[in-house]
Amino acid sequence: MFPFKAGVWGTASTVLGTAVTSISAAVAAQVYRHNKRVDEFAQARQMRVYIRRTMPEFHIEMYNHSEHPIYAMQIFGIKRRIEDVLTDPDVLAFYAEHHKDTDGLMHDDDRLLMLETWLGYESTFASMDEEYDFLKPSSDTPSSVGALGGYVNHYDFRLRFKDTRSLTWYFVISRKVGEIKDTEPRRDLDRRKLSALDIAGRLQRRYERLHYRYVMAKSVRYAEKEVSRLKVASQKD
Repeated sequence: MFPFKAGVWGTASTVLGTAVTSISAAVAAQVYRHNKRVDEFAQARQMRVYIRRTMPEFHIEMYNHSEHPIYAMQIFGIKRRIEDVLTDPDVLAFYAEHHKDTDGLMHDDDRLLMLETWLGYESTFASMDEEYDFLKPSSDTPSSVGALGGYVNHYDFRLRFKDTRSLTWYFVISRKVGEIKDTEPRRDLDRRKLSALDIAGRLQRRYERLHYRYVMAKSVRYAEKEVSRLKVASQKD
């Protein structure tokens, strides 16, 4: 039998009570964060996005099924590597469809035009349709933005918008008809937050931006060399 010592059992009960209190506080904090996240996503998840395409362009339509308006809808484009564009099955299929009178292939003059067009584009672009800068709640009329011609082939797209709290969200959009890579919207980085998770997110995005610049610089050098080579070859012909 262990001897009963009031001091020991009193200390044990204090430690146990502290542990229970800490666990309860942690659970309550987790529940609060979960409820806050659900609340923040509540309006954005009621957005519906559809794509319609008529070559060589496509339009993205967003319907607001929430009880509050949305703002600042735009397409944000991120430039692709030229190597990816030139080997894209959709690009090659487009040439095959529109060059049936020959062999349906991309020839040097087509390649040169695509390279020069790609070099002339900025690394990113954002389009704003002022007519639909404000989209009413529960509206049957969608907000619509689109991309034309080379933009469709040369960029990856995100559809951005702001909810009634001024939180920015985006969907990742495919270049293919009717495809949306994200079925749920993602939150843009909130620069006002200073939690460890947000700081880690900032560092990751900074690394991604630096890596993107490095990859694009290599792609630009490749495109410039190809343009020079093709121009010399055309002069010899």
